Amino acid sequence: MDEYLLSLIQPEQEHIWIGKEPPFAMQALNLLESTNCRVAPIHHTRYQVVWYYRDLLNRAGEMRWRLALDECIRMLGARGMLVLRFEQNLYFSVINLKQFLGRRRGIAVNIEYENIHEGVFTVVFSIERENVELYRDKSWSFVLLAKGDRTDNAVAFLQSVRAIDPDHKHQIIVVGPLRPEYTPFGVTCHSREYREELAELGRKKNDAVALAQRANVAIVHDRYVLDPRFLIGFDSFGYDFDIVAVKQIYASGEDFPFYGAIESRDLVWAQPVHCSDYDSLLPGQFVNGGFMVFKSHMSRAIGFNKLIFWNQAEDLELTQEFMRDSLPPRVNVHSLAVTSAPSTYTIAFRPQKRRLRRVSTSQPIKGLVLSMAVSVFALLPLSLRNRAVSTMRKRGWLYRVKRRLLG
Repeated sequence: MDEYLLSLIQPEQEHIWIGKEPPFAMQALNLLESTNCRVAPIHHTRYQVVWYYRDLLNRAGEMRWRLALDECIRMLGARGMLVLRFEQNLYFSVINLKQFLGRRRGIAVNIEYENIHEGVFTVVFSIERENVELYRDKSWSFVLLAKGDRTDNAVAFLQSVRAIDPDHKHQIIVVGPLRPEYTPFGVTCHSREYREELAELGRKKNDAVALAQRANVAIVHDRYVLDPRFLIGFDSFGYDFDIVAVKQIYASGEDFPFYGAIESRDLVWAQPVHCSDYDSLLPGQFVNGGFMVFKSHMSRAIGFNKLIFWNQAEDLELTQEFMRDSLPPRVNVHSLAVTSAPSTYTIAFRPQKRRLRRVSTSQPIKGLVLSMAVSVFALLPLSLRNRAVSTMRKRGWLYRVKRRLLG
């Protein structure tokens, strides 16, 4: 280390070393061994200097370096220094690094030092974080979208919220008509007129977030209940986040694809993927729109696209906007929500480790037809999807279709 880097070592400041065997007396964390590159919340908003020095950042992996860097920023307090060393390769460069930091919403960044030696960059960034107190705040606004046609579902969700919040400290907003069954739960109803024939989902969600009075907001469709340890799970995960995918399961216990991606770098209809590798970040990543968690102020700042209606991938479009602002989605596996949706609800998703069967280049039309069929099926209303699956199962076609597509 040269004199400038050595001058950063101040005994009255808290430092953290990413990796093993720090050269000075400071905390050390092997960040890449943590699921989703996530550290314990005791480390959030704590340090004056974060050192990602010995383990070069580019070696974290393609796009995964964004998760690691996101977490490094979250370890800084209101002001701090981020010391990075890296090499350039096919997927990592000084360009996309500086784009990630320079364009990131919610921080102000300057370069205090930059050196290049034998192809290795050493850069020191000074970072100021906005609204850092909101990233320690544990208060919630729970937004339930309920048109009034599934009152039992809505009540079940409201019961699950107040079961973990008996003192009514957290806010509940119902987007939809007020029902007498909601009275015991102390809800606020937002019953603005919307064009139901267009199902203005983006506008509804924006209006609801505008009413959120707490630091954290969960936007939930009326097919979920919270696990009793939901808030305890967030205590373990931490409140330093901007957009989060929360683990979800069907009532049967089967995993629901809460953390997904599309097999495309563009916003087009493509095969959706159920991502079970939480250490990866894909170009088409998204948080499933049935249950989304945000910091309220950041959700208001970026916002859903008001032009997008139901079944037009408002969740994908919004997640991509967060990623464009250098705020990658994070994954909380400590908390849980349970959906009452049927298991056919997400049949169009394929598991992350299974790919559609390769079609030989001598049969390009066959491959196109298979791809189009999967995409069209995903767009069908749930009732039609269920009927189609039921018919195929009764006639013995379902197994053959799965084998044909997945091999």
